[in-house]
Amino acid sequence: MSIKKVIKPLIIAVVAVVLLLLLNPFSTVGSNERGLRYLFGKPSETVLEPGLAVRVPLFGQIKKWSISPNRYDLIIDKTNDGAISSDSQILGVKVNIFWAYIPERLYEATTQYSKSSIESLLKSESNSATKTVIGKYTIFDLAKNQDTIGASIKELLSKGTANHPIRIVQLNIENFDWSEEFDKQIQATMNRAQQVKQAREEANIAEQTNKKLAIEAKAAR
Repeated sequence: MSIKKVIKPLIIAVVAVVLLLLLNPFSTVGSNERGLRYLFGKPSETVLEPGLAVRVPLFGQIKKWSISPNRYDLIIDKTNDGAISSDSQILGVKVNIFWAYIPERLYEATTQYSKSSIESLLKSESNSATKTVIGKYTIFDLAKNQDTIGASIKELLSKGTANHPIRIVQLNIENFDWSEEFDKQIQATMNRAQQVKQAREEANIAEQTNKKLAIEAKAAR
């Protein structure tokens, strides 16, 4: 077999593959994705749902974005513009925020916003919401009301971002951060509370014992 007979089919096969890649008009949008159809670099406003999507060969393109939640962490430093409790204690806090694109507003989200601008929005709104909610509680009440505080921050943040093409999926308070002096104060308070509880239990035991002895003495008489 001559070299020409081998090379010619090979060239034809390569050209066919290249043409197939260039002219293939089909693309698949995944179940956790939404897409936009582009023509000559300009996007259509129609949001593509999951499934098979068709583009114009050569000049068209299908771009896809995940609608699964993204995570943004807000960190408020106690030593630099920290949050202030209702009893005027300065503290830090770390909040985990999970947000996602609103599928039907994907065109607006991707043409008018970047991920960094969305995170800048989240930083501003969540900082304000977190400080507002924490300001309603004393520093002693923060830990035991952590879930309630988180829900209130999420509600305020959702209102603050309502006019933007994103939604707040979930919000968790990871931890509070206060001074070492306050940690010692909390430990001392807990120790005193434990001592009081123990004294009450001992008094209750003594009372029950006295009642038992009285009943036994009465029965003996």
